[in-house]
Amino acid sequence: MAQGSTNVALSPWNVVALDTFQTPERTQASQWRRSWRAATTWMIGKEASERQAKQESELRALPKVKLAHVAPPIDWLPATERLKQALKDYEDAPVVLFISPPYGGHSTVVSQWAAQQDIPCLTVPTLKELVDGSLAWVEDATQLKRWAIPALEYHFLRHTNGLQSVRELLERALSGRLGQSVMGCDSWTYAYLQHAVGLEGVPVLTLQGLEDQALKHVLPFSDHEALNARFALAQRGILSSQQGRWQVAPLSYASVRQLLESRNYLVDPL
Repeated sequence: MAQGSTNVALSPWNVVALDTFQTPERTQASQWRRSWRAATTWMIGKEASERQAKQESELRALPKVKLAHVAPPIDWLPATERLKQALKDYEDAPVVLFISPPYGGHSTVVSQWAAQQDIPCLTVPTLKELVDGSLAWVEDATQLKRWAIPALEYHFLRHTNGLQSVRELLERALSGRLGQSVMGCDSWTYAYLQHAVGLEGVPVLTLQGLEDQALKHVLPFSDHEALNARFALAQRGILSSQQGRWQVAPLSYASVRQLLESRNYLVDPL
């Protein structure tokens, strides 16, 4: 239990209201990573680009088991705990939306939250039900005080009949006739339903974008990318390591200055 609490405390995730979401800035770390990649391609040439493309194709060909080891799935439990905490401010709201970019974790987070709270999730309607505009799956919510939909994007089609049931669901839910619900959906679905159905006044939560070092807690990349670039440059005599610090080799100094100037870096005069 203590370990779980620690993981949540150290989690980089934060659930915020959509209108307070801030786009992450281009961080210094990402700028350096791009610079090293550009330097490698520019100085080493086409060989490095071809090698990287080959590595990517080999990675895509890996079995799912090995690929999961190289790039393990994201642990969404800390984000689920953040959602649980954020929902305390909306206990009287009949509907709360939790959105993320497509495949951004909203479905998993809402599913995990619902399981923790013993809240049932509505069954995804069949294609025939959506095409026919059937309300059978909507009626399932009338018997529940609390319910959830992990991925609202699978509950409608983008034509008249396909929208009929989700429009009815949202109208009833927003009026409070269907108890309380939490719905997850991707940002494209949210933008579309805003125009097609109307979602005025609905509380919308999302995950705050991660900055700089926080990404290391989530994504499988790390400093090894920069190290690989440094080693590649070192093998060609462009860089050298002196007492734990990387330095440009004297014979390559002019080329490096030229590259930095072409990238609009401010270079000290000689």
